[in-house]
Amino acid sequence: MPNEGIADSGRVARRSCRSPATNPMNDILALAAAEVRRFLEAHLPALGSEWWKQHIVDRLTFPQQRALTERGLKSLADLDLAALLRVLDQNWYELTQRATLPRDARSWVRELQTVRNKLVGLITKGRRFKSCPRNQMKSIDGHRERWPFSFGS
Repeated sequence: MPNEGIADSGRVARRSCRSPATNPMNDILALAAAEVRRFLEAHLPALGSEWWKQHIVDRLTFPQQRALTERGLKSLADLDLAALLRVLDQNWYELTQRATLPRDARSWVRELQTVRNKLVGLITKGRRFKSCPRNQMKSIDGHRERWPFSFGS
């Protein structure tokens, strides 16, 4: 299900009518997932011994929690971009106490959530990625060096 938000970070791009290998959006989404995952892996365990339950499981949506439990997922590597972005957003206060992030970083995270969700909507309606708001993807890709999850590790 595209809205479950768990497992297989490349799932969104593979549902495209275009080959994932030639789809630049696949690269952007995969890079975003990898960078968010790297940032969370560097900072969440320091929040306490129960970090997985308190800062991952408890912060996911109920459908995401159910999918996580049913599939027995136990690491950040198992989560897709939607789940990773939700975890980052829901733990923002705790993470900013430990990592120095640019002031507008949270807006970037939420913008990336919006773009990812729009892509899923387009895919489930059977449209190609070319229907995606390109200005948003160019904006995200053009600021790659300033992505908040590349700092503070």
